[in-house]
Amino acid sequence: MGDTTIDRGVKRGLAAVCAAAALSVSTPALAQTAAGTTIVNIARLTASSPSTALDSNAVALTIGAIVDAAIVADRASQPLTAQNEVGFTIRNPGNAADRFTVEAVAGERGPAIAVDVDGDGQIDDTERRAASVRPVVALPPGGERRILVLVGDVPVPLAVTATVTAARGHGAPGTALEDDAVIGASGAQATATTRLTDTTDAARFDKTQAVRAPDGSTRAVPGAVITYTLVAQFVRDVRNARIADMIPAGTAYVPGSITIDSRPATDPVDGDAAQLDAGTVRVALGDVPAAATRTITFQAIIQ
Repeated sequence: MGDTTIDRGVKRGLAAVCAAAALSVSTPALAQTAAGTTIVNIARLTASSPSTALDSNAVALTIGAIVDAAIVADRASQPLTAQNEVGFTIRNPGNAADRFTVEAVAGERGPAIAVDVDGDGQIDDTERRAASVRPVVALPPGGERRILVLVGDVPVPLAVTATVTAARGHGAPGTALEDDAVIGASGAQATATTRLTDTTDAARFDKTQAVRAPDGSTRAVPGAVITYTLVAQFVRDVRNARIADMIPAGTAYVPGSITIDSRPATDPVDGDAAQLDAGTVRVALGDVPAAATRTITFQAIIQ
């Protein structure tokens, strides 16, 4: 027996899978095996006496598509201006190319959205002129594009929310779609918000989160650890500044995870500025001068 018992077509398929795997390793953005990839496996049995070399039959499967969507705001808040252009980045976290619809709401408005069509990270005048209220953006797996919501002049502070939705469909994670596609963890729809604020505010206060699952991915699954980062940038002198952040429902605080300006802080009431008080992280910043920035982080685990 030996290699002559293996169908040459299977060998070619195996070679193609290896090539695809090599490509995924060399392209960090592709965290998942690409949809349509065929995975082939053949086992070999050998024995010294009698001399034996026997290949099993080949088993194969084709990877289906995971349909997902993600969006991140450039900033959690920004001051009001005459133009009020608000930036976001949309991303395809799935394992197959897809098209995504983008919409935005600013108060009662549905503002136009300009897309970085050429992918250079900038929105030029041509891309601004092509702005529409519901652009459709094609993205490869792992691909991303910057967008700019053209809010224009507004008289009062308001929230600008952008929503990205996969064209194949959206809904509960795990829902089956056509062509063996499955909706991913985001529900194939995601939103992000930037608040336009009055520049008379004493500080700008932004919050971000980063997720690390047990398998090393960024999926929000039980056992995943969320790192919350709070950044307070002070515009003018303030007295007795305090921060309070309640641990969200569905998660549990990770003991000893608070840091203040990259320095560890303890959970009990003691000599440092932080404490965990009945499920709320509290930090007493005290008097803070203008132009100072204070950064607090802590972690929670998804239950």
